Amino acid sequence: LPTTVLLWLAFFMNLLVMYFLVNWLPTLLKSAGLPLEKAILSTAMLNLGGVVGALALGRLIDRFSAYTVLGAAYAASAAFIGLIAFSGQNLTGLLAGAALSGFGVVGAQIGCNALAAAIYPTHIRATGVGWALGVGRIGAIVGPLAGGALLAAAWAPSSIILVAAVPAVLAAVAVVLLGRVRQGA
Repeated sequence: LPTTVLLWLAFFMNLLVMYFLVNWLPTLLKSAGLPLEKAILSTAMLNLGGVVGALALGRLIDRFSAYTVLGAAYAASAAFIGLIAFSGQNLTGLLAGAALSGFGVVGAQIGCNALAAAIYPTHIRATGVGWALGVGRIGAIVGPLAGGALLAAAWAPSSIILVAAVPAVLAAVAVVLLGRVRQGA
């Protein structure tokens, strides 16, 4: 039970922040005064960072503890989301923050999928991974809805972006705790 709950929490929080950023980052950056074409570029950089992150994190997971690698990736993503929020109209900071956030958030999701498959025994593996992805998809729905609610509540764009760091931190905590639970098992 603790393994499943922590895995679900990691999936939920990671997909919440990933879909929040993919859906709202261009709108929030445009609202902060960036030209639309540069705001849209942030999402491309987020996804490009995710491709690189999936490859790099996969290699790191092969060499080190998946829990440590994924926990660090999620925690670093929170810091890079902060970089986006505090970059203002500094395009270099925004695009670097977006790419590095994608490296951690999108890249770590791929690693988390593999981790879920490794956690469950063969006879329940498909069910375990399927449920984790399903719970994650709830986060993928909640993230964009939360962004819209914060925008409707007239929050500043930088504050809305900064809120996205919270689920990244929670995903990091969940994965690290999952590692401790699994070591004790």
